[in-house]
Amino acid sequence: MDSGKIGKPLAASAFWSAPGHELWHPAPQFYYLPGAGPLFDMGPYYLTALVTLLGPVVSVIGSSTRSDRKRSVGTGDLAGTELRVEVETHISALLEHASGVTSTIMMSFEVWAARLPRIEVYGTEGTISVPDPNMFSDEVQIYTSENREWNVAPASAGYMEAGRGFGLADMAIAIDKNEPHRASGDLAFHVLEIMESILKSAKGDQRITMKSTVAQPQKVPFSSLT
Repeated sequence: MDSGKIGKPLAASAFWSAPGHELWHPAPQFYYLPGAGPLFDMGPYYLTALVTLLGPVVSVIGSSTRSDRKRSVGTGDLAGTELRVEVETHISALLEHASGVTSTIMMSFEVWAARLPRIEVYGTEGTISVPDPNMFSDEVQIYTSENREWNVAPASAGYMEAGRGFGLADMAIAIDKNEPHRASGDLAFHVLEIMESILKSAKGDQRITMKSTVAQPQKVPFSSLT
């Protein structure tokens, strides 16, 4: 994106969906209590990625719902136990970034199957498709108006499957150099406010303006992590 391969970013989408974690988790009740649900479970991965790619969010509009289907534990010692659902289980939102980009997100415990992309950014000259930010092994693909076909972006470093160590390594380097690290408390707080504001907007049928902001994290100089 920084090289301009897709032109100026205009919009983005981020989707995550599943039928519910009770199908595999032996003690899933907490997923359906306040402070959890699909937005607070998976949203931090996707929203942090969007802020990193496109910059801070200035306002949100949210919408949410839940089905009336009964949910019960599917495995383990609690199998068959009915779950209390105290949160919204399908959340959609529009995010306005300070950069002018508009992102559309959906986080859901109500979808049995989908072919939705994980994250895509749409620019004036093409599209970049980014894999699940909760994983580190899938391909990044780029489609440009010049090539008119999808091409896999080459890996920028030889750390596939080890991505969860990037943040820790960056923090250690930042401490050593007395510099701010990228996965900061300010970034986490901004993402938290985005999620809280989405639910508040959905409940009150209103646009919510963010009170917090954060500097867009710079690319990690992977060569420094060796």
